[in-house]
Amino acid sequence: MKLVIILLIIAIISIVVLITFISLNKLKKYNERILIAEKNIDSNLEVKLNSIITINNELKKGNDEKDYLKEYIQIKDSLITNIEKDIKLDEAEKLINKLLIDNTKLSSSNKIKKQLVELRKTNEKIVSSKNMYNKNALLNNNLIKTFPTNIIAKIFKYKIISYYNNKTDDKDNF
Repeated sequence: MKLVIILLIIAIISIVVLITFISLNKLKKYNERILIAEKNIDSNLEVKLNSIITINNELKKGNDEKDYLKEYIQIKDSLITNIEKDIKLDEAEKLINKLLIDNTKLSSSNKIKKQLVELRKTNEKIVSSKNMYNKNALLNNNLIKTFPTNIIAKIFKYKIISYYNNKTDDKDNF
């Protein structure tokens, strides 16, 4: 009888260790993917900013040195979150599009056209990275809310992760 009890205890402990190991591996995997997505977003926002700076330089040449995008370019040296940077760069891109609609001479510039293509490709990469981030944040959060991973997550200090959202009216941003 004692042998059965000992074997039962060993089996229960083994199951608990196995569940803990599997849960921790999943949480780690989702968190690593989220970090990769964050790095991709960050680097692509820098590429987007550089494209906007190049476009701004071309706009200044064609518009009597008027610096339309100065406010947006100044974010290069400021310490702001990716979401704030994303919002500012989207605003700058909208302003560029307005300026180009109003000035057909500038919109025919090959350098600006090239940067607009680069901007479009970069925006696609940013959207893809945001989707990757949000997908893995959702998987992470669902796992943390599920028994028995919720207990394991508390023990190992894994937290619910906010979704990446660059809309100014939402408060659920990281």
